Amino acid sequence: PLSSALPVGTIAQTVYLPYSDASLFGILVQAPSADGVKEGVKASVKALEDARNSINPEGLQKAIAEAKFSAASIPENRDGLIASVAPKVISS
Repeated sequence: PLSSALPVGTIAQTVYLPYSDASLFGILVQAPSADGVKEGVKASVKALEDARNSINPEGLQKAIAEAKFSAASIPENRDGLIASVAPKVISS
């Protein structure tokens, strides 16, 4: 939806910067002119608002529950167990 709303010559690119306890998400807008950037930013904000308004609350709660379950079950497989125990063994 965003790409069709951007003025000709304007590019919007998503930016995702994960950190240890949070993540930063953004949209980088580039255009040959300041007016192109303004219109690109307006289109980006509208696309984000439309996406936010289309979120199903029940679906969001289900996704949160699935993410919590997935995070809690990481130690149950071999790689997760090694990742959670190894730092304690090495530091001892």
